[in-house]
Amino acid sequence: MPYDFAGRFPGRRWVILAAIAGAGLLLLVGLLFSRMGRERRPFMPAPRTEVLGFYENAWSEDFPSSLPTLKKNAELIDIVSPFWFSVEPDGKVMTRDPSREMIAFAGQKDIEVLALVNNLKDRGDPGGSLRSEARRRQVADTLRDLVNRYNLGGLVIDFEQLPSSLREEHTDLVAKVASRLRPEGKRIGVAVYPKVDVPWEVQGVHDYKALNPLVDFLVIMAYDKHWRSGPPGPIAPLGWTEANLRYALDKAGIPADKIYLAVGSYAYDWPQGGTAEYIPTREALARAEKYRAKVEWDKESRMSNFTYWRNGVKREVWLQDARYLAPRIDLAKRLKVRGIAVWRMAFEEDEYWQVIEDKIGPRR
Repeated sequence: MPYDFAGRFPGRRWVILAAIAGAGLLLLVGLLFSRMGRERRPFMPAPRTEVLGFYENAWSEDFPSSLPTLKKNAELIDIVSPFWFSVEPDGKVMTRDPSREMIAFAGQKDIEVLALVNNLKDRGDPGGSLRSEARRRQVADTLRDLVNRYNLGGLVIDFEQLPSSLREEHTDLVAKVASRLRPEGKRIGVAVYPKVDVPWEVQGVHDYKALNPLVDFLVIMAYDKHWRSGPPGPIAPLGWTEANLRYALDKAGIPADKIYLAVGSYAYDWPQGGTAEYIPTREALARAEKYRAKVEWDKESRMSNFTYWRNGVKREVWLQDARYLAPRIDLAKRLKVRGIAVWRMAFEEDEYWQVIEDKIGPRR
């Protein structure tokens, strides 16, 4: 984030035959319409740049529910992808309190709900669910059942931190999920790592070309060029982002209308010589105000950043804010990709959605 009357007319055989023929015709028509209702709706070219919003339930006061943001900006959002399912190493699927309220609201507003499903990374082998055919079938069957139980429009599969040696197994899982859900009219997307300037051992598990015919779209996670445990720097430089979109379009041959550019609404706050803290962009801006730090604009990466001191330690913050967002939307429109995918709703400042409204506008 998602389907015995014949004996009553003994002297009127032609009536019986006509009735049988008519019943057969009605049955045939009924079957045809039933099949039409279950077939996958075509993923038509979008009339405008679309907005996919990733959604989380509340984790804490600092990590609130995305529901208020969804309600406030519903007319700007085409798809909501709630993080409700996680696959454990043994192939079992853990649910994260799917919200009937959110599903009902999205239905009222004609927003498609495609649940996000990831692989658990803190319970042993993150790739355990992929390592056998039986487990992959188990995962696919369970996800199909969950999608139908909650009447969802489909899934976004987000398996990360996997060795490149599981490339074929990852593709096979996606194929199994797609074969169960797409014939029922459900949509399948896959979140994938960027390829340019990302080590093979990190991004190799995601095979763009093999995934392309299996799914409705790919979400290219064009952030974390600088990551939490590495040195500080721009999270998603604009030039690097464009290079990765062009790789997907030109080298992998992914159609533009099957690509969503993932954009962040979070920040990294690095202590000097240490691991960064992952925080919402609105919290980063609050810290800049609290510590009277000047937010600078890096012209090369087209990103905001600032430094400040806390508890005697110098800290460096890079954030994905409204000013960062504007040129990424321009890039998505220039390359005519299907849309942007915001990770995640309720991390951003209010101006973030104003940029979306100004540059993309409402669905109708």
